Amino acid sequence: GEGVVDALLALEIEGRRLEDAEIATQLATLLVGGSETVPKVFAGGVRELAAAPDSIRALRAAPELVPGAFEEMVRHQGVLQSVGRTALVDVEVGGERIRRGQRLFLLLQSANRDACEFEDPDRFDIHRRPPRHVGFGFGPHHCIGIHLARLEGRVLLEELLARVPAWTVDESAALRPPSEFQIGYTRLPIEISPTD
Repeated sequence: GEGVVDALLALEIEGRRLEDAEIATQLATLLVGGSETVPKVFAGGVRELAAAPDSIRALRAAPELVPGAFEEMVRHQGVLQSVGRTALVDVEVGGERIRRGQRLFLLLQSANRDACEFEDPDRFDIHRRPPRHVGFGFGPHHCIGIHLARLEGRVLLEELLARVPAWTVDESAALRPPSEFQIGYTRLPIEISPTD
């Protein structure tokens, strides 16, 4: 066949085919990444927008801001909290020496809120256009579904703005369970208002 499973079954890395457990890990990553991330990022962004009616008006007045606003949702509301990596070479980062083979624990959301990289990093700003963030990962671990996620996010935001005049969030019914891996709202009820 020509599907993802077939491609993984046929894949060889350095002359070795993937084991069943490795294939299962890749499929689980695709499933979780494709079904959990955009809804959680979007829910967090909807909550931020509910508190910023000026931003909603700006997005309606200038729809070309929508893709950047979704990118800010990804930066500000990213769901993947951390990843583990192994240094391949000796390197110095931020004055700290990291040796080849040393295990690293990277806090992605901390990086996305780094004051050295982002002005007023905890503020949600639909006009922010950072040259980089790690909401979609980086390098060889960059999100395989980035283009689909951006399309989904843009369309979701465009449709929300086109169909819902105003909304408030029912914070008492919102659910954001603690997690050491993927964090975000699993329930975020909104109340729709007929006018803004």
